[in-house]
Amino acid sequence: MKKRLLVTVVLVALVMTSLIGCTKKEVTLESFVKDNPSEEAALEQLTADDPNAQIEFEGNIMRIIYKVEDENITKDILDPAMDMMEDIFNGIAQDLVKSTGIEGIQIEVLYQKADGEEITRRIFE
Repeated sequence: MKKRLLVTVVLVALVMTSLIGCTKKEVTLESFVKDNPSEEAALEQLTADDPNAQIEFEGNIMRIIYKVEDENITKDILDPAMDMMEDIFNGIAQDLVKSTGIEGIQIEVLYQKADGEEITRRIFE
């Protein structure tokens, strides 16, 4: 009888553990900003002064998209500029990890021509 009770308790514990594991929602940066509109608004302030910039969230990626209207701006110009901004973008990613508790956050900076064609992109962590 004791053996049967022990087996039942163990089985119930296993079922409960698997149910908790199945229902646990993985928190990503995307879901975090959806659940916290004030945080999303604060992050979007990073590009508020630039009408050619927008921010998107996908999983743990915060994507900053810049539309470049000047045809003279090329990858050769933008890549060194991103090199100079590396510490800033890495710092933003690290600050987001600290403030949200979400590991693996990345900042993707994407430059596009006005028609949407990619000029260059870089990921910062």
